[in-house]
Amino acid sequence: MQNYKLIITNKIPPKTIRVKRDQTLGYVLFLDKGWHEKQRLTFEFKEENATLHFLAIMIGKNKEKFPLETVSVHKNRNTRAYYTLKSALFDESEVDYTGNLKIEKNSHSTDCYLAHHTLMLSKNAKTNSVPCLEIETDDVKAGHAATIGNIDEELTFYLESRGLDKKSAKILLIKNFLESELKHIPDEKSQKSLIEKIEKSLKGVKIN
Repeated sequence: MQNYKLIITNKIPPKTIRVKRDQTLGYVLFLDKGWHEKQRLTFEFKEENATLHFLAIMIGKNKEKFPLETVSVHKNRNTRAYYTLKSALFDESEVDYTGNLKIEKNSHSTDCYLAHHTLMLSKNAKTNSVPCLEIETDDVKAGHAATIGNIDEELTFYLESRGLDKKSAKILLIKNFLESELKHIPDEKSQKSLIEKIEKSLKGVKIN
């Protein structure tokens, strides 16, 4: 992929990240340690033909909280931003996400999408997802989706019939849920590194 840049981090920078002309930026947040005050991550598109693929993987345990806001500011035509968040919440953990899409005048042919998918692994876990769209021009695509679910019991039973114990079966399904978007990262070494981080974070989790 030409002019592709990949950033993998577990920190949310306070500064605005500018996606450049003719650039495709892959930005991956791996979060398994929470915080208290809402943190904001802003991406700005001042130049045309700029693309962002944003992925956040959040694994919440104990009483960890993840108050997060993303802001996508589009100031030029033909820009694209795709935000995907995958949350696996154990114990009393909580995700509070706000996704802002701001498409300003003269930003024709902009394509934006927000998707937040959560796997609830405890009756005491909480998730909240709020999309905010501000569109000041025509000829754009902008949408959002959110899903909340539990582990599929039929798939768990199937894996148990194949020789896995119940906890191992559920861990495998959680891993598959969190890793499903990694195939879009055009770097196998980075994919492997993120898989290892997910596996390490899931060790010792409590599963009902």
